[in-house]
Amino acid sequence: MSQRISNRPSRNRGKAGRFPWLRLVAWLSLAVAFVVGMIWQQPDYGRLLQQAFPKGEITVLEGASGDQFQLVLGDREYVLSLAETQGYGGPMLVATRIGASGRIVDTHLLTHNETPGYILRFNEGKFYRQFDGKPVNRNIRLGDDIDALSGATLTSRGLTTAVREAAHNSVEHFELPANWLEPGFNAGLKELMAILLFAAAFMNKRVPRKHQKRYNQALSVASVVLIGYWLNSALSIALIGSLLLGYIPSPQQHLLWYIMLMGSLGAILFLGRNVYCSQLCPFHQFQRWLHQLSGMNMQLYPWLKQRLKLVTNTLLWLSLMLIFLS
Repeated sequence: MSQRISNRPSRNRGKAGRFPWLRLVAWLSLAVAFVVGMIWQQPDYGRLLQQAFPKGEITVLEGASGDQFQLVLGDREYVLSLAETQGYGGPMLVATRIGASGRIVDTHLLTHNETPGYILRFNEGKFYRQFDGKPVNRNIRLGDDIDALSGATLTSRGLTTAVREAAHNSVEHFELPANWLEPGFNAGLKELMAILLFAAAFMNKRVPRKHQKRYNQALSVASVVLIGYWLNSALSIALIGSLLLGYIPSPQQHLLWYIMLMGSLGAILFLGRNVYCSQLCPFHQFQRWLHQLSGMNMQLYPWLKQRLKLVTNTLLWLSLMLIFLS
């Protein structure tokens, strides 16, 4: 019986060798999807605005700063100023409607890659209403005159940044003075905690062996509580895909995101250790806890491991394809 099992890996390797072109096709398809996503998948602003204002007459404002349109609804005229920014799940396109007096009338999220449940909370809550009536030359900053939605700080910051950029782009059209203050780096307790978590993960190898078990347990709990819930900044394939497509947020807007990314990539490049996936990823820690609670230690056949690896690689390829083409 053991002889039959031990011979299976060699047969599997032989089967895998029959398709040496499969890896090349996968990489080429990703490259093609990347080019299509960069060049062909540009948003149709006119169509998106017409969907948001089906009864309005929309024309482009020539010579305006950024992407601005004129909206005519009945006997009233408005300016629609568009801006794109980075949210938690990827790029977001926001349209800000501005009245003749240079004050914001309302805000519309045209495209996004956020979790639908969070966007529903934004639509049903009072977040968007905080912008209504504000002059376009105001600061419009999160934590200043705009309150974030609880549990969705990154999305709130992205939306606020988009509204601020759209409003400020229209200042010249309304001949108003640019008397706002540019936002600085948004560093605080959350950014400090993220740095301390990475420092604790880097120091793991220096902890005495007799204390390593408790140290790792404390680090696991901290990663789930802080990164998974309080910071709400777990890295995902969607974030990496957005980065590859060139949607790079400013450090002032997403300093925490840069700390997470640089800590993860820096550990791989300079230390040869993937400290995020092995020690700080909240999803990984949950998997470890569930495995410990179950008490199961299944020994999988090598041929089954090969097929499961193929499934995970296929899902990763499919995720990247959807990100590049969406």
